[in-house]
Amino acid sequence: MEHSLRILLVEDDEVDRQNVKRKLKQEDFPFELTEAHDITTAIEFLENRKFDCALVDYNLPDGTGLEILKKFQHEPFSAPPVIILTGQDSPTVAVELMKAGAMDYLPKSEMSPGRIGQSIRNAMRLQNAEKQA
Repeated sequence: MEHSLRILLVEDDEVDRQNVKRKLKQEDFPFELTEAHDITTAIEFLENRKFDCALVDYNLPDGTGLEILKKFQHEPFSAPPVIILTGQDSPTVAVELMKAGAMDYLPKSEMSPGRIGQSIRNAMRLQNAEKQA
């Protein structure tokens, strides 16, 4: 990687947030992490900063990850690839999120350093390919 990845983590649960941070630290890429606890704060960050990737919890105090994806579709700023993190493993929700623009859907029970890192790399590669197409 040429630079530290700028990652936005949108997670309202402190234990889950710490778990994600621990797993990211075990990856082989440098990163700068910005944390938001709700959709409102995340949107403010996204409107004022550039991120390479966003890790977004599905259930947040002021809405769902689906709502943040829909918001990205209507904003003038360039949204980073979004990976949804969730405590529930629902194929129906996963399909809905992917159709709305999520690059990946990771159940928190399956999150490992290798899995989260690979998901980030794949999401960034896919977004770069889409921009070049």
